[in-house]
Amino acid sequence: DIPTQGSRFGHRKTHPTLLYSFNSTKDTLNKLPDNHLGSYVHDQIRHKTLFALGVLLIELGLNKTFDQLRCDGQSESQDYDTSLLADYQTANQVIEREELELEVGDSYAYAVQRCIQCHFLGRESTQNFSHAAFRKQFFTKVVAPVQATFDAQITSANFL
Repeated sequence: DIPTQGSRFGHRKTHPTLLYSFNSTKDTLNKLPDNHLGSYVHDQIRHKTLFALGVLLIELGLNKTFDQLRCDGQSESQDYDTSLLADYQTANQVIEREELELEVGDSYAYAVQRCIQCHFLGRESTQNFSHAAFRKQFFTKVVAPVQATFDAQITSANFL
């Protein structure tokens, strides 16, 4: 015999119910074995080359090494984490805090975000440099804004 419970409408339930608490993504990641964590990171970083470029652009834009940014993003009580997942989280924290917009402008920051998160139109299978459409998007959405930012900084430095 299953005990009945009151519902929020005042009717009595006579059927069994199931209760489950969903963990946050952060809690779930901390409990995953290392082989699952590696798989998770692999799925999140969709284009390793663009991710590496994004990290470099973050360093150039903020004039800080990624190690410095990683330390800034981790609390002192944490062990110093240099994993790929920590790098991915650090890069996304920089994007979320909008530090790049303040330092070098929106177009540069959006170019970095596209590299880190691989935000390009089209199927994932076509997001590589062997496809002309991807190369064109990469040029217009990453190369051109970064070049324009660089040119603007050189021009403003010449006026000083």
